[in-house]
Amino acid sequence: MQMKKIVFALAIALSSLSHTTIAESADIDYIDQDLKKTAELFKKAAEQGKPSGIYNLGVMYDRGIGVEKDLKKAFELYEKSANLGYAMAQHNLASMYYDGDVVEKDYEKAIYWYKKAAKSGHTFSEYSLGLMYDRGFGTERDYKKAAKWYKKAAQKKDSDAQFSLGLMYALGNGVKQDYATAKNLFEMAANQGHKLAIANLAIMYINGDGVEADHQKAMDILNHSITSKAL
Repeated sequence: MQMKKIVFALAIALSSLSHTTIAESADIDYIDQDLKKTAELFKKAAEQGKPSGIYNLGVMYDRGIGVEKDLKKAFELYEKSANLGYAMAQHNLASMYYDGDVVEKDYEKAIYWYKKAAKSGHTFSEYSLGLMYDRGFGTERDYKKAAKWYKKAAQKKDSDAQFSLGLMYALGNGVKQDYATAKNLFEMAANQGHKLAIANLAIMYINGDGVEADHQKAMDILNHSITSKAL
């Protein structure tokens, strides 16, 4: 699986573009519809050493927006911005090391940068760091640390984190097994259209895990998910 990577957080003074992600698409309100001109603005900001400008220029090279797509250039810009302490660049840099598409896959470097961004409160990095501890990527497997970081992201309504934390409560990994908490977390994620959360919620009703076994309820959950993202 590929880690979620921030696409836009165009926060420099030259622009007020909103942000989006690969996983969670948001409307982008371009001040200037000319993307090439927007790229030039970011280049100027990057030349001035602004971390956000360097990052946003990296995004444009990453996605081929207003410039010719150049992932190596994007990596270099993310790295420069990350070293200046910009959390979103740190996250994207970590994701590039995690995916190994642009540079050699390196989980230790990935977890290093996810930690940097997570400690700044970056939600996707909190989830990603939890995943690294959960899977034992770049570090020894540590369910307690995984639960800690999943919880931080889950509290910010990240559906992947809600599902992953719910699974930990269902299995008793890193936390005391608690089906009621697992069910609540699955429901939160399911209400955002998270398919695995929907499936696991239905399984709880099929197996009677923490709830009264109810096959019809399970079918209703699955059928409802077909016609609606939320339960």
